[in-house]
Amino acid sequence: DRPRRHALMKMTKVAPAFTEDEQPEDPRNSWDPELCNVKKAWKRYDKASPVFFADLRIAKDGGLSEIDEVLFDNQRFIWAIFSLVCLVLNLYFIIKPNVEYLVDTDIENWTGTAQISTRAMIMSTLWETFFTTDSRPSPQVILSFLELGMLLFYSMQTAIAIARVCFGREETRWHGVASLLWSWIPELSTFSAMKTLHFVTPKILLPALINVLRNTVSRGGSKFGAPLLRFALVRGASAIIGFEAFVIKFGMAAEKQNESTGSFGAIMGALAFLNQIVGIVDVNKFAHRRLMVFVFGGEDGYMSDQEEIVCTTYAAMLARETWVASRKKRWPVLWFLTATLSYGDQDFQRMVLRHFPGGVPKDVEASPVESLGKDDPNKPLKETHVQEYADSG
Repeated sequence: DRPRRHALMKMTKVAPAFTEDEQPEDPRNSWDPELCNVKKAWKRYDKASPVFFADLRIAKDGGLSEIDEVLFDNQRFIWAIFSLVCLVLNLYFIIKPNVEYLVDTDIENWTGTAQISTRAMIMSTLWETFFTTDSRPSPQVILSFLELGMLLFYSMQTAIAIARVCFGREETRWHGVASLLWSWIPELSTFSAMKTLHFVTPKILLPALINVLRNTVSRGGSKFGAPLLRFALVRGASAIIGFEAFVIKFGMAAEKQNESTGSFGAIMGALAFLNQIVGIVDVNKFAHRRLMVFVFGGEDGYMSDQEEIVCTTYAAMLARETWVASRKKRWPVLWFLTATLSYGDQDFQRMVLRHFPGGVPKDVEASPVESLGKDDPNKPLKETHVQEYADSG
């Protein structure tokens, strides 16, 4: 009967307004000649008020009710293992060469003639400008201290996140889980001294500068321009450190390739250097950040302090709901780590966007966004899933 059929439809992922026999074809999921020809597609949408997203909505709950269907499949084990391999490989090639060089080299030899060319190095140029002595810090020593210092910083941040998970309250604990799995572990997988170039790439630098200027204006110019000055100093230092690290690592990689006697060591060294080069701009992190700004920042494309808090709260609740869903599996910890380590911007899009082929249901059309609970269509996620988390101990 119609009431029962409508109730069953509301409990599914997509709540179509028609039965399978009555539902019309969706032009985006079927072969429509008018949409496979640019001229005809232009003619269809060339109207005073074209409608491109008539059957698209954003989930009110941020897609948290879709975690079971989106984040748990066997293919994710491959990506999770790949993330761990990148983590181990990067840490090995950060720690081993730097520690070995500092240990094997006498302190007296930390200054003096460099083993690689320093003509392109900014620090060497500044040293020669302000100091008359020929004794200057070795580029390898500079690089070793930079990368081991960065490793110490990331390790401290990771330890702080673990401490929040172990000893914090509920909201602090899940904020710690989110920052650990989606911030610090990915950073440890690709970080190097060259990673500081990430902060001065145009796509990162300009939006960050606009945010600082907007925050300064919104505060009425208070703090005497200290945030703007700090921004300039940090980004300038990042540019110098990243450029120095690239020059040094490029020279060291070329030297090791020439001196290597075995192909395996040469290939692994080249792959480690390539991994660090690729990791300068984390595409996954950048794309996910853009999605967060798109959803939480609103039409101005700018995330205020309040919107940043809401965004981080969403990430913490996503981590919690993922743990709740993983407890239904046989190995909950393994599934939780697999789902979180392989989480990306495509998963966020699959969870948040709702597509209604054939038209949006009338009970959804009244609101610009929609959210359909999976446990009880009339019970919001806040009640169903939080209660499930509480029952799971």
